[in-house]
Amino acid sequence: MKHNILIAAILLFGAVLNLLAQDDRATFDLKGDVRQCIPSVPDNGFVLPSLRAEFSEKGTLVRLGGMDMTVENGSYTVKRDAAKRIVRLEFSAGDADRINTFSYDGQGRISEVKDWYVNIDMDEETLDSRMVRTYNAEGFPAKETYYNEDGSERAVYTYSYGKTDASGNWLTRTVSEPSQGISGETETRELSVEAVTEEKASDATGKSLTSSYDDELSAALSAKKSAGKSAGDWFWTLLWGALFLSLFVHTIYVLYVKKPEFAVLPVTGDADTDEEERLADMLYSTVESNVTSLQPVGVDDAIPTTRKQMENIKDAMRKVRDASPRGARVVETYNTAVEMVADCERRVFAGSNMYRVLGLVVVGVIAVLRIGDGSVLQGIAYFLFSFGAYWLGSRRQLYRVIATGLRNPSGVKTTSSAIMAVFGFMASSRTYITQYYQNGREIPELRDEDNSEHVMFGVLGFIALVALGLFMPFVGLFNYLRFYVIGR
Repeated sequence: MKHNILIAAILLFGAVLNLLAQDDRATFDLKGDVRQCIPSVPDNGFVLPSLRAEFSEKGTLVRLGGMDMTVENGSYTVKRDAAKRIVRLEFSAGDADRINTFSYDGQGRISEVKDWYVNIDMDEETLDSRMVRTYNAEGFPAKETYYNEDGSERAVYTYSYGKTDASGNWLTRTVSEPSQGISGETETRELSVEAVTEEKASDATGKSLTSSYDDELSAALSAKKSAGKSAGDWFWTLLWGALFLSLFVHTIYVLYVKKPEFAVLPVTGDADTDEEERLADMLYSTVESNVTSLQPVGVDDAIPTTRKQMENIKDAMRKVRDASPRGARVVETYNTAVEMVADCERRVFAGSNMYRVLGLVVVGVIAVLRIGDGSVLQGIAYFLFSFGAYWLGSRRQLYRVIATGLRNPSGVKTTSSAIMAVFGFMASSRTYITQYYQNGREIPELRDEDNSEHVMFGVLGFIALVALGLFMPFVGLFNYLRFYVIGR
């Protein structure tokens, strides 16, 4: 179970690494190897253009306005689209919570920004304003038109550019907005290609990151892989490995290697002595008094169905065997008892076929993930010690299986009951339909169907089924203790 959690953590960390490889500089109207951008842009209601931005070597946004963007914090939350571009920025502005959403054109430049505020009373996002941006032939923002919530025009900012750097980034520009009395005011940007040296970004453990944020993360992951397991990891790995290996060895020995205690005696055809007649009568009467009729389950036969009955018959068989009989009747009686005992003690799978299928899927997927991650031996071992432990550990003597059937003919396995309960829970979800009427007549276009309960119950049921699948090795160990140790 601990290893399964570790796999999930590694996959999540890989996803974070993939995310951090995104170049965010285009979102800030930047080109080249810019590591810091400090603008003098007045805040017109949108966060990104007006705050100092710091980037990793590969262009990932590391800090914004002095806030660390690489860890979860209460000031900023970034969301990205499938192309890993920033499309939503949630932030706190004083006592209010605001949201910026970003749209991009075909060249990956910002084309529209919407500014929302969170209405605390109504618990909903309300549009405050919208900005539409156009670009000039050089690819610089030429005009930004701001609209009010109702769609009316609020302001139009036009820009002309002056000084640029070697990468083509603008360093100075003038802005005009007549309705607000702005005419030819100068804005500047300070750009640096040097790594962040002050207030260095930190990773999730608080460790300072130096010249390359991306390289630090890669190095940290590589170091974790090369460092190998800790002493504690090795202890638990060896403990579980030894435990389940012992289970495998013992069950395989019991099922396929161990020789039966009783073997069929050769038939000689000799006449029975008085002692052999007595032994034959004793064995026959012992068998007859220690078997249970199977007619309740539709079988015209009788067999021992308890350990006590089986031991009584075996004790009588030992007395006959130790006397080395040669008489025809006593040998025939003894051989009949040998065949009955061998058949009754034959082990059959007594677990849940439904759980076996579920476990096969869950542990199979995890094993494939481990193999795909390069841990071939671990993947194979996990599959064997999960699915295999359940299959071997759940093999029980036939007479005990039959006895269970006699006591509870319609009984369902515990694991099957749990699986059916989960499916029953998922099937209990409902669709809520809202119908609207006017003057006694339904208005079809206002009819609404809410299927959210199906989704919620489906997700919870899926998690429960996966959890049941992950417990397969422990269920196998429990069955092993029941059928091979306690009820041997």
